[in-house]
Amino acid sequence: MNTSTRACGAWLARAGLSLHSLIGAATIALLFTGCTAEGQKQNIAKVRVFNAVFASPGVKVSVPEKELANGLAYEGRTGYVDLTSGVIPFTVTSASGEKLAEANFTLGNERPATFVVTGIGTTLGGLLFDDQVSPPQDGRVRVRFAHAASGVIPLDAYLTRPADDIATLFPTYSAQLGLFTNFSEFNADTYILRMTISGTKDVVYQSDPIVMASREMLTLLAYSSGSNRMVTAAKLSHGSDGAITTLPTKVARVRVANAVTAPIDVLLDAVSQSTNIAQAAYSNGFNATGGAPRTLRIDANATAGTPLASGAFTFTPGRDYTILAMGSGTSATLTQFLDNSLSATGGTRIRMRLINAVIGGEAAELKLGTTLLSTAAPGAAGAYSEFDVGTFDLTVTGTGTGASYFSLPQRVYTAAEYNIRYAVLVTGTPGDIKAAVVAE
Repeated sequence: MNTSTRACGAWLARAGLSLHSLIGAATIALLFTGCTAEGQKQNIAKVRVFNAVFASPGVKVSVPEKELANGLAYEGRTGYVDLTSGVIPFTVTSASGEKLAEANFTLGNERPATFVVTGIGTTLGGLLFDDQVSPPQDGRVRVRFAHAASGVIPLDAYLTRPADDIATLFPTYSAQLGLFTNFSEFNADTYILRMTISGTKDVVYQSDPIVMASREMLTLLAYSSGSNRMVTAAKLSHGSDGAITTLPTKVARVRVANAVTAPIDVLLDAVSQSTNIAQAAYSNGFNATGGAPRTLRIDANATAGTPLASGAFTFTPGRDYTILAMGSGTSATLTQFLDNSLSATGGTRIRMRLINAVIGGEAAELKLGTTLLSTAAPGAAGAYSEFDVGTFDLTVTGTGTGASYFSLPQRVYTAAEYNIRYAVLVTGTPGDIKAAVVAE
């Protein structure tokens, strides 16, 4: 397995906040800049830019010497641009000119590098990857892996031939956010890339076949697809053209929230995915290939094989979905929600929403103490809100009658829950409500 080292990068906070540098062994060569003798040509480095911030509006990336990119949206990229080597301040600003991030990076003489804009929302940052690599022999390729998916825990990556089963394989690469691995050599061939949560075989990314030609030098970059779990990828060429090509993922993640008044089983295209899901609980998460309709069915667990509801759903690859199953033990409906499943914007903040599945109920609101977090009509999911860690009373009430749907006093939330999204799932009927706080 290829071990990883830190990028010469930094989590860049909003202007005025502290900056955390990520500098490591594999990039030490970047820190050495040449001297310029009087009358000699100034030392030159090369930098390209890639925006890995999901749903990012166009940003400007600049250094004092020149503008590197302007209006660069999510997955936007540039070719290599010549810069003077040395310690250079990089600045990321919004279209309106607001400074979103700023930090110094050291560019080595005659060494190419890639600057990746990272972050969530407008809390942006950046990573700088040293791109220096020598070409392999004929018939061989050199490939490394880099992790720039903000809010996503460490990843394992498997670069295999398409028919290989990763169940019995060790990872080709492993990396945490902000790290890249050393280059590994392979035969020029056709491969697929799969990524899993580190230490598991839980696939969070799968590519189409990738043709790797003789003497290619590549970085496979993981970045956000709008989730704190699923990711997507790009192929960064280290050839003279510096081309960056996106490698869209094929899979989405789906969970079923059970608001049926009896335990259910879940099937996708007639294949069992989760069984005996209790009322006011979630199924296990499972992957669904995106792009084409998939048939999701729920059965009553007590009479397996007897459908309560079925529907055709299309899933966007790289995203997270909740299917709300709502009804009685004899019939039900299915409703699809696209989840805004990014991590919270800070390490001491928690995200939560309300799912109102009370049959025959009214619109409801979720409060944290006296603060309104989320509202939802019957059969709907409210928007996520963030709050700082602490101890709070959680309540759900009807917006019209003020009827109490749910109460959880003095719940303690800690920074260890930062990467967990919560839903308050309220089910049943107005006279017989069952609810729970569910980790999504």
